[in-house]
Amino acid sequence: MADRLFIIGDSFASPSNDGSFYGKNLKRDFPILEVVTAGVGSRDVQSIIDDWIKIIPYLDEKDYLIVSIPVFSRTRLPLKESEWGEMFNCEILYKNKFIGTSSYTKEIDLEFFGNTFDANYFESMMNPQKIINGTKAAEKNFFEIIESLKKLTKSKAYLFSWAQFEGENIPFDHYDILFEKLGVWRTIGDLFLENGGPKEWNNDFHWEATTHKAFSEMVMKELELVKRII
Repeated sequence: MADRLFIIGDSFASPSNDGSFYGKNLKRDFPILEVVTAGVGSRDVQSIIDDWIKIIPYLDEKDYLIVSIPVFSRTRLPLKESEWGEMFNCEILYKNKFIGTSSYTKEIDLEFFGNTFDANYFESMMNPQKIINGTKAAEKNFFEIIESLKKLTKSKAYLFSWAQFEGENIPFDHYDILFEKLGVWRTIGDLFLENGGPKEWNNDFHWEATTHKAFSEMVMKELELVKRII
């Protein structure tokens, strides 16, 4: 069986608007590697942790894992069953049952709520949960859960966040550390300011191609990726 690389998280675990993606780079450089992605924009940390827990029983020492971790204050909404979408593109298959609150549109049906209310209503409704998720207690709790999951995960794993976190004993590379390791942090928004492009690229804070390239090269070393022959 080919070695597998699982990439789970938010939009930083999926291709940017210019089509660039470190997952594609790693697949190109390691053709034998099966790259399994489960990245969805605006996902909250609990949904990402849920995905991680679900795949732990299937991971072994030959596998690799990359987890993209967002800000903890994000919230999620329950999808109507007809809206559940498949997660992971391999023999491991789960249904995604939630959507990040900021990604909700009225074209999407929610359990109990249907599509009766607009995005502003749900943002307001979820504001208390957002405040709770942003507390020091919640942050510390998530840190402890992530640290425990790292110990339970048999595969080699690299965890990172595009966000900034303060304090000690943070169980993943956050923005300051990641920027130092990459040596570059160019975004789609930077690309738009320099060369123009679709209007939705303006103020897009996701990485463009050179940063994806730098990340893929860095993560090869972090995971000690090796080329194997079946």
